[in-house]
Amino acid sequence: MGTEGASVEISEPLLVSETQQIKPVEEEPEQQIPEWKDQITIRGLAVSALLGTLFCIITHKLNLTVGIIPSLNVGAGATELKGCEDLGFMGLALCSNCNTLAEIAGVGRGVCWVNGLLVKQRMSLTQINMTKAPEAQHPVKAFGWAATDQSGHLSPLNFSRRATGDEDVRFKVLYCGICHSDLHSIKNEWGFSTYPLVPGHEIVGEVTEVGSKVNKVKVGDKVGVGCMVGACHSCEQCNNDLENYCPKMILTYNSIYHDGTITYGGFSDTMVANEHYIVRFPENLPLEAGAPLLCAGITVYSPLKYFGFAQPGKHIGVVGLGGLGHVAVKFAKAFGAKVTVISTSTSKKDEALEHLGADSFLVSRDADQIQDAMNTMDGIIDTVSAVHPLLPLISLLKSHGTLVMVGAPDKPLELPVPPLIVGRKMVAGSAIGGMKETQEMIDFAAKHNITADIEVISMDYVNTAMERLAKGDVRYRFRYQRWKHLGCY
Repeated sequence: MGTEGASVEISEPLLVSETQQIKPVEEEPEQQIPEWKDQITIRGLAVSALLGTLFCIITHKLNLTVGIIPSLNVGAGATELKGCEDLGFMGLALCSNCNTLAEIAGVGRGVCWVNGLLVKQRMSLTQINMTKAPEAQHPVKAFGWAATDQSGHLSPLNFSRRATGDEDVRFKVLYCGICHSDLHSIKNEWGFSTYPLVPGHEIVGEVTEVGSKVNKVKVGDKVGVGCMVGACHSCEQCNNDLENYCPKMILTYNSIYHDGTITYGGFSDTMVANEHYIVRFPENLPLEAGAPLLCAGITVYSPLKYFGFAQPGKHIGVVGLGGLGHVAVKFAKAFGAKVTVISTSTSKKDEALEHLGADSFLVSRDADQIQDAMNTMDGIIDTVSAVHPLLPLISLLKSHGTLVMVGAPDKPLELPVPPLIVGRKMVAGSAIGGMKETQEMIDFAAKHNITADIEVISMDYVNTAMERLAKGDVRYRFRYQRWKHLGCY
């Protein structure tokens, strides 16, 4: 029971006679508490030092995060987070190699933004102890490239994948894309990477084996796997074909699978996944150029559909012309929309207008251009992951227009409220898409000849590619092919 509501109401004055007046209790000399200086002893100091040393050794060995956080210790943190979860909220925890203060308390749920995707890692104390290395549990040998520490350097790794289950599809990896989130993950820039880490979630290849209950594909089919490989299949989101918003969604790599092992991604020679997370590739969609659609494609396709932008005659703005932005332009044009590319400089103007077919180009730092285009756009897809001002973008929207964020800046953005109120404008977010919508997107891309612009490399070039990606020195998307030398497409 709380103390805020506990009180005694006195309706009349309390009368006490002189003989009944309460006198202060006088302490006996031996009962008085000594001054704090007199309480310090050599023995106490020695015991404190010993306990402190043991605590540091234990936390170091267990790789725990230890810090001074107001109102949050191991015990209190568990209580606070559990209380939040009981109310339907998600507890935030400090992440350090997937072990957090809250997780050690037994109810941890790490929450991190991953390229527009809110990733939820839930582990109880029991699950932490039961996390298994795939090498010790899985029988099928595999080869890949992995980061082993926060340097992010990728090196060859022999590991194992699980045997093909009744509902599983195994395929030979032919191509796998390099997403910017891979770069963040291998360097543990989001704070929850587990090493060794095999990245890659734009994976395509040829089916080599199917389980006895698989009906979706057969041996020899061309397939792909995107950002996720599991979910609960029982919550409201899953029942509405929105596995991407399932609280128990399992990522393609650096996540905990149903059997307790860490998932490994597509920088490898083979992949296995439940058929529900397998995407069929039409014969006319090139694997190498279609693979980025499993991440970049669905990330922009889903909000275009959901927010009503996928209609002829709509005026859509696309902020940023990178891996996400250039695909957004292609999809929006295929839907029949008028497309304006919004960038900070004119360096990509010719690319946007002549190569991608955008209708117009707008420099966001040019006040005159912004002024002329105010209140003209039905919607804007913002793909930029760097910190940038939102006011110029909001001013471009018509009344009732929506700015959709699919990039994830690593620092908070300033959101001006008055222009939202005056025009009933909205700012929203979107993260990839469910499996049904992902298959729909791939089929739509094949029908309209939509592919990503890519540069194909061999795996022995991957570390150089990561360095170039960090510098922005890539034309939209890298795509590695295991046995192919570097080439431009």
